[in-house]
Amino acid sequence: MDFEDGQRDIRRLLISGAMVIVRWACRKGTPEGSWLHRMLARKPRMLVAIAIANKMARSIWAMLTKGEDYRFLWLLRPDREIGTTARGTSGV
Repeated sequence: MDFEDGQRDIRRLLISGAMVIVRWACRKGTPEGSWLHRMLARKPRMLVAIAIANKMARSIWAMLTKGEDYRFLWLLRPDREIGTTARGTSGV
């Protein structure tokens, strides 16, 4: 297995996980005003899944490089925008 095969596997896993989130959200609903709710209202499901997978990959990378733990479920919180922290500054 070379480097590209590993990336393909990780990409596939991230997208599979993101599709689970999208399917769950379509069945159960999402809080009004949440990032996921707004995205599903105006974008195709697969595009939303790719966006979620991208966000998960960036979050994982940030946690690994900074040695941090996972803190909150950012997709379903209507009071938070993507890329902002509690102080309103940009974050990953």
